[in-house]
Amino acid sequence: MDVVAGLVRDAGFDPVRVGALSRGQEFEPDTPVYNTGMSGREPRDQLKVSTS
Repeated sequence: MDVVAGLVRDAGFDPVRVGALSRGQEFEPDTPVYNTGMSGREPRDQLKVSTS
């Protein structure tokens, strides 16, 4: 996961690690965080995930 997070940072984005793939439904279309332009902190707060 550190490699992927590094690639995301290198691309100029702030990675948001949400955990298991099953959590993907929490940021699909028609969810509060989908395609909003939020920064890394905002979706982390919304999805209740830590920064580590």
